[in-house]
Amino acid sequence: MNTFLRIDINIAAFILLGIVFFIAFTNLDRRDKLNKKFLTTSMIIMLEIFFETATCIINKSPEHILIYVSYFIHTCVFFTAPILTYYWFSFIYTWVTPDERITKIKQVILLLPVAVNSVITLLSPYYGWIFYITQENVYQRGPFFIISSAMTYLYLICSFFVILKQKKRIMKQDFIPMVIFGILPMIGGILQTMFYGVLLMWSSAAFSLVVVYNFLQQRMI
Repeated sequence: MNTFLRIDINIAAFILLGIVFFIAFTNLDRRDKLNKKFLTTSMIIMLEIFFETATCIINKSPEHILIYVSYFIHTCVFFTAPILTYYWFSFIYTWVTPDERITKIKQVILLLPVAVNSVITLLSPYYGWIFYITQENVYQRGPFFIISSAMTYLYLICSFFVILKQKKRIMKQDFIPMVIFGILPMIGGILQTMFYGVLLMWSSAAFSLVVVYNFLQQRMI
């Protein structure tokens, strides 16, 4: 019962975003750059929610083989997290500045945190840098957990500042939804980092994308 209470918001977010993704995939113009980024971001968020929910279900399970499964799933969670927030930033950037492109040099700089996080994540099962799993199959945070979190949240913070910086270029009726879209996952992520066991980051990101779909529909019309 306690496990269900932890993952119920993730289940609701996954189902809701899944329905919206199906509708968006059917109705939106998939050749449009912004729509493509929306669909890609939605898929990665659903994958992240699935992995995160799976970790909660198998946590503390006594079967020895599940320790290896837990290592694999947690590695996937931490590996994909900054990739997702990078796509989140890319989506915001395309939304706010549709006529501008991120140069190759900027892309390399922006992807450096993703690369660093990928290395320390893949080595964590051996050295316990970001996380480790005890013999009782209990997940524990490692000494580099905060570094991985910072690299993940970096893109969310950049997204929020892009919105504020380009405020004059944004239509008044779109500004508030953009601010909410940019800040909700950041708040959820900070709370999840501060309060161990709380699952808010990816579910809040999913709910934000559901709101954004309404904007994309209006934009299409």
